[in-house]
Amino acid sequence: MKILSLHSDYIKFRAIKKAINQPEEIKEIKDFIESRECLVVFIAVEVTDNENSSKNLVKNIEEIIEQVKTKNIVLYPYAHLSSNLAKPDLALKIMKDAEQLLKKDNYNVVRAPFGWYKEFEIHVKGHPLAELSREIKEEKEGAESKDVSEALKAEKK
Repeated sequence: MKILSLHSDYIKFRAIKKAINQPEEIKEIKDFIESRECLVVFIAVEVTDNENSSKNLVKNIEEIIEQVKTKNIVLYPYAHLSSNLAKPDLALKIMKDAEQLLKKDNYNVVRAPFGWYKEFEIHVKGHPLAELSREIKEEKEGAESKDVSEALKAEKK
């Protein structure tokens, strides 16, 4: 799984049209959905992920949330982060499971609809932790590892 997290003043988005044959059902295309003072997490679920990957995703999100000090999270499916995508049904399950786990931990969570083209507007903050990318890998023992980008390592120096 690959994620790009952006600590943002706000994001607003809305679904425009179906991007896959069987997208997540939504009632209707409405006005923009907006979240303020939030961590926006763009997520690409990959073929190496499994049903338990949502736990590792949540663990990584909570590590970032602890550092940027917000309770508002936007989970945003973003296939453009990988060329090795999981099947849509697994990706949606992982997204929904992560949403529920985060809500259980008392975060305010908004999840963008899966399988739709969306338009969005975002304003990202300008501090060292505002933009982070991670690759979350499942290991055989059930542990996870993450690769931190070279850009982030350079920023920490």
